[in-house]
Amino acid sequence: MDPLSITASIIAILQVTATLVNYANDVKDAPKDRARFAMEASSLSSLLLNLRYQIEEEICEKSNDAWTGQVMLLGVRDGPLDQYRHALEKLQLKIVSGKGLVKIGDALWWRFTKEEVAGILLRIERLKSLIQIALQMDHFKLSQAIKTSLDGIYDNSEEIKIDLAVVRSQIPAIQDSVGAVQESVDAVQQEQDRKKNQVLVEWISSANYSSQQSDFISRREVGTGQWFLDSPEFNKWLDEPSRTLFCPGIPGAGKTMVSAITVDHLRKVADPALGDPPGARIANMLHSGNRGVAQIFCNYKTQSEQNTTTLLSAILKQLVQAKPSAAKAANTLYERHYDQGTRPSLEEIFATLKTTMMSFWTVYVVIDALDECADRDGTRSQFLGRLRDLQQDFDVRLMFTSRANPDIMSQFKSSLTLEIRASPADVKRYVRGQIHRLPKCVQRDEKLQGDVEDKIGEAVDGMFLLARLHVDSLRDKRTKAKVQSMLVMLPRGAEALEEADADAIKRIEAQLPDDSKLAKSVLSWITYAQRPLTTGELCHALAVDPDDTDLDEDNILDVEDIVSVCAGLVTVDEESNIVRLVHYTTQEYFLQIREAWNPTGQQEITTTCLTYLSFDAFKSGSCDEDKEYEERIAHYTFLDYASRYWGHHAQTVQEQVSELALAFLRDNKLVSCAVQTMSIAVYTFTNYGQSFPKYATGVHLSAKFGLQYLLAGLLSGSDGVGGMAADSMDRHGRKPLTWAASEGHTAVIKLLLERDVDINSKDLYGRTPLLWAARGGHEAAVKFLLGLDGVDTNTKDKRGRTPLSWASDRGHRAVAELLMKLEGAEIDIGDRERITPFLWAVQGGAESTVKMFLGREDIDFNAMDIHGNTPLIWAARLGRENIVKLLLEHDDVKANVNLADPHDQTPLSRAAQLGHEAIVRLLLENEDVVAEVDVGNFHGRTPLSCAAEGGNEATVKLLVERADVNADSKDNSNRTPFWWAARARNEETMKVLIDREDVAADSKDLNGQTPLLYAARLRNISVMKLLLGRHDVNINSKDINGYTALSWATVEGYEEIVKLLLERKDVEANTKDSEGQTPLMWAAELGYETIVKLLLEREDVNPETKNNLGQTALWWATKTKRRVIVELLMGQKAAFTNDYNPEDKDSQAQLSAAMQRKNRSVRVNVTDEQGLTALSWAARLGHGAIVRLLLERRGVEADMKDGYGQTPLLWAARLGHVATVKLLLERKGVEADMKDGYGLTPLSWAARGGH
Repeated sequence: MDPLSITASIIAILQVTATLVNYANDVKDAPKDRARFAMEASSLSSLLLNLRYQIEEEICEKSNDAWTGQVMLLGVRDGPLDQYRHALEKLQLKIVSGKGLVKIGDALWWRFTKEEVAGILLRIERLKSLIQIALQMDHFKLSQAIKTSLDGIYDNSEEIKIDLAVVRSQIPAIQDSVGAVQESVDAVQQEQDRKKNQVLVEWISSANYSSQQSDFISRREVGTGQWFLDSPEFNKWLDEPSRTLFCPGIPGAGKTMVSAITVDHLRKVADPALGDPPGARIANMLHSGNRGVAQIFCNYKTQSEQNTTTLLSAILKQLVQAKPSAAKAANTLYERHYDQGTRPSLEEIFATLKTTMMSFWTVYVVIDALDECADRDGTRSQFLGRLRDLQQDFDVRLMFTSRANPDIMSQFKSSLTLEIRASPADVKRYVRGQIHRLPKCVQRDEKLQGDVEDKIGEAVDGMFLLARLHVDSLRDKRTKAKVQSMLVMLPRGAEALEEADADAIKRIEAQLPDDSKLAKSVLSWITYAQRPLTTGELCHALAVDPDDTDLDEDNILDVEDIVSVCAGLVTVDEESNIVRLVHYTTQEYFLQIREAWNPTGQQEITTTCLTYLSFDAFKSGSCDEDKEYEERIAHYTFLDYASRYWGHHAQTVQEQVSELALAFLRDNKLVSCAVQTMSIAVYTFTNYGQSFPKYATGVHLSAKFGLQYLLAGLLSGSDGVGGMAADSMDRHGRKPLTWAASEGHTAVIKLLLERDVDINSKDLYGRTPLLWAARGGHEAAVKFLLGLDGVDTNTKDKRGRTPLSWASDRGHRAVAELLMKLEGAEIDIGDRERITPFLWAVQGGAESTVKMFLGREDIDFNAMDIHGNTPLIWAARLGRENIVKLLLEHDDVKANVNLADPHDQTPLSRAAQLGHEAIVRLLLENEDVVAEVDVGNFHGRTPLSCAAEGGNEATVKLLVERADVNADSKDNSNRTPFWWAARARNEETMKVLIDREDVAADSKDLNGQTPLLYAARLRNISVMKLLLGRHDVNINSKDINGYTALSWATVEGYEEIVKLLLERKDVEANTKDSEGQTPLMWAAELGYETIVKLLLEREDVNPETKNNLGQTALWWATKTKRRVIVELLMGQKAAFTNDYNPEDKDSQAQLSAAMQRKNRSVRVNVTDEQGLTALSWAARLGHGAIVRLLLERRGVEADMKDGYGQTPLLWAARLGHVATVKLLLERKGVEADMKDGYGLTPLSWAARGGH
């Protein structure tokens, strides 16, 4: 919902309220309820008006997105505002007719019952509380209050009970086959769940290792790698918990293929549907769904993207993807960040991964090419440390492949080790599979084929890549003599790969000139590219000629031709369509020779990018519609890469490409197109195509990429073109100076400041260049800016955040230290939400930054933000184990370890609720925490109760096994930890509690709801089975509305649960709720045919039982036009003449006698409290098929009058149901001239109604 929608909802409520208040003021002789209603409704209207103005102000300022996001929850469908509006409109219907207010004489009469007034007053009170919280601008408190409100509405059946009289009168005709409808609904729900999970996993990580996995496996020759799967080391790794298998190998040994084979093997074992791998022993060991498999392909090309956070995110993604039922923690993380447009920190990802791993017995993680994971910034060491931390708490089995790097090998001294080398058998198998690619002279000569297999096998010396390169070296040898000569000269030994690459270069240069030139271009693009290129992108790039003004589609090459001219050095991943070099060693080789081999490569790439960006098709500027933008990038596939990376390629060749670059940068339309394309990353929301900084100029772009030479040309002007403005602003009010500062381009910052640009200029969000540089962690740029006169070091943005706040949040310790050393630095001042730099550091999770703050004496380490959260509470909530440990070592924090937030939640209860077991353990080492381990908050909720609701099995177990914890404590709503676990649908947590003698499995809350009732309502059959296995669970327990588990399961239409319950002899199948409704009545009314059949099979179900209004199951089936159910009921062998009471001996005798009678159907002439029979209702509603069924019934009284003196014929004629009138007139005994109590006949009524 957007903000304008919620203001529209508020306006609608204000209008309806005004109508009702005017009515209340005008009405005469009204009870005292009138005055209270008018006063309370007017009071709420005032609050709503204030809220409306506050929302509109936030829309303009965009200063508190978090608050706005939470306020939106008030206006969601069926949310607080929606429910209140519906309640008001329902009251309005009672006083407004088509001509205005209903009047009797000249006076208005009070038309509302006490119950209706009480109900609306209760809703007013609740909504007032929520709005008052909203107006306090406390988004966290508001989110909790809304959740509590919605939970209360859901739990309290009195509050959510639908006005059955209104609903039943409005139920439309539904298809006869409700089963088919239910199947459709289930299918839609499954599709929605699948899409929701897909959105979640893509949000967690954009990495797609599955496509790489599929590509590698598709290249595998059958049987390859079996030696690895059969090895003792590999099988020991499979057998022993938390083991690590390290697999070093020389370059080109086939390590990546072995990784892919391992993952394929593990997944087939964990999911038999994928196929039966060799090794029945392993298949017996694993159990589908309880073993997780994740993989990482480290890649030198994506080192900037592969940091510890993204790598762990990729593992989390794969586990959630494989087991959606384990996605609870990930969903919570998603909801926390998505609306605010933020990404989770490393600590949040790690905590979520740990929680998710609790859903698996064992998790296998296979990391390929660990040596390609950069360690310049400590990523590799940190990643390994986190994986080993996981092994401490879970059965995580790690496998790594890597080159034999001494630094890496030292990390695995105690691990299982298995060297990867290309086995002779695998090499022969591979070569044999490639014979069809070799010249005919080889394909027709079996002896020569044998020589090829033997010689290549001897030459590769354990390097699989060599086998591939050697096969490619034979492809142009057309005679047996040339093949044999080449086999003798095949390079061998340590230098073989480099020799093979050099030989490939020679073969490239020996080709036809155009082919050789094309190969050079292809190899330059692949080696210089800032990210892997797709086939479409590369084909478009190669199709561009200098001076092109549009894409010449006739100049686009075929991918196969591109690959064929590269002498086997280039390959295409079929799944991802990525074009790459055959191996990392080839990339390394070209990194060494590319400048000498093709010295103009970078210039050619930059020229191609700029030519593409300058196409006439883009001179219209950015696209105004999403569809237009999508069509543009679909047709011009190279536009995305060119827009994002042209500036990187231009860094070293600015002067050489200046003419083309300056022409592009001076064209605002072309720049607008490029900026739009480079700025859009996610295509998920409406109008996403406009989420880019409009009005940015070429000066902005030059500043962003740090192109000092080009920027100088733009500012000074040349060739008769005047200079461009240095201080122009984009749509966000950002000047080129802030673009340069955010990227850390010090030289460009200096150049712009020489043009008298304001060093403290603020954008629309109040952010200065210094703030942007600090936020990005650019130490050199920050130092430069701090050295200038007049710079505001404590500048605040619109959220009240300083440069120090941003640097602390992002974990930029060096920058934070620089800022803290400044004289007058506001080190412990909070922003608009009272979040201090230290609190931001805790939330950001950078351990070194937090340590830096903890070493100071001028910081309040227990300072609360505007929502009452202390640093310790934040760390506990976010699962930051390392930060919690640091905080607990500080005396000030330790002394206030039980400091609670406004919801009376302590760090312990927060950690317990969110399932952070390690943090709970840490906190329980503190004596003050132990002293309150079983103390309830102001809702009576203990840490155990919170943990049970959170559904974390390990945390619940940790707490419940303590002697000082009451496992069956009750909160203020009478709910026990077991009750909360049942409601959370967490079977494993329930099992921890249910086996304890001190836990009551059948406890009721204040609404009379037991865990069994909740399980029935929530369709959790596994929990139902668990509970029904307990002797102390009453299967017939009723809530305050008289609903049993069977009632709820029937109302919700859960056939499986109904069947489960009816299999029990002790279930009361004919039970009545507070309205006298039986399960059979509910099933008949709601159209659940299968459930009706199941109920009718029970001997103790009486189809003639009446509810409090005298209505039977047949009455409901007729009223709601359930023809099939009417047939079922009329064909039922009734065993009753009165209601059956199992505790009454006379009833039991009556049942025994009745069961001996033959085929006596339900009585069709039973009347409700208005005297209407089933036939009367069918005629009144015009249900012809049901009228026909009833008329065929022996003994039906077709002319019976009801309490209004109306017969079925009178009703049908009065309401114009022609077909029904014909059916009734055909019936003998039906009087066509029968008069009702007003003396009117069917003809009179038909005439009156114009029928």
